[in-house]
Amino acid sequence: MVPARLGKAEVTARPGSHLLTKPTGSLASVDYSLNPYIGCGFDCSYCYAANFVPDDERKSNWGRWVEVKTSAIEEMEWSDRWQGKRLFMSSATDPYQPLEARVQLTRGILDVISRAANPPSLLIQTRGPLVTRDIDILRKLKRLRVNMSITTDSDEIRKVFEPSCASIERRLAAVQELKSAGIVVGVCISPMLDERSGCIW
Repeated sequence: MVPARLGKAEVTARPGSHLLTKPTGSLASVDYSLNPYIGCGFDCSYCYAANFVPDDERKSNWGRWVEVKTSAIEEMEWSDRWQGKRLFMSSATDPYQPLEARVQLTRGILDVISRAANPPSLLIQTRGPLVTRDIDILRKLKRLRVNMSITTDSDEIRKVFEPSCASIERRLAAVQELKSAGIVVGVCISPMLDERSGCIW
């Protein structure tokens, strides 16, 4: 069930919105980008994804609205074009943003992937420790990497640029939990938030 609001973010259902897209540019090395949501409740002030929103008002309100691709699990079930391919989750939203705890859309998609006859190679990019909730499914995936975004070692700086995100300590704990579960995990330091100046590099 899709709530009307979660925190400061307005939430709407977006049935029929395509889940898989062919990436270009720096992501051209993967076959499909997989974005369960449009928009993101993490509201990082530097997020590049806001620039892809065609509506100026929505662009300026980035972080205060999220659309749920409610037909995403169904699309994964009836289509087999993603099987055996290279998937990137996600290029323009965080699959483990706060709304995922309620909607469990990412979990449902991963469950479909875990049962595939010809499983894909999957890269998950997130800054959400909620990813550890799905270790039971993630451990079933043989070609998987989870990248955790950790942009600074200062939680004070994190609060300025990523006020709705989990603390650095919780993200590092999630990395350790994933690693202990035998999951290949990496840390992405991009952008780098400088503790002394608060600048983005």
